[in-house]
Amino acid sequence: MWAHAKNLSFADEASLVELPQAGDKIEREMKKELRDLAHFEMPKKVMLLSRDFSIEGGELTPTLKVKRRVVERNYQVQIEALYTEPPGGSHDV
Repeated sequence: MWAHAKNLSFADEASLVELPQAGDKIEREMKKELRDLAHFEMPKKVMLLSRDFSIEGGELTPTLKVKRRVVERNYQVQIEALYTEPPGGSHDV
């Protein structure tokens, strides 16, 4: 695992996604993978979650489509925080 190779200490996945190094790593990887997109197509903000969306969690349909309203409702506080933080305070992309 990347975090162990970098000697990052964390108790669980929730604490790992809170580490600035994890956000920076994801941001670099995302920029590399999405480099061919136009500027307006690039995600502006990124939020790391400690678990994947699931059918059991209610965020996915049985055909694995994201239930946007459920995700927006479940993560409303975190989403709002992304857009109220000053530039550079979150994982701006």
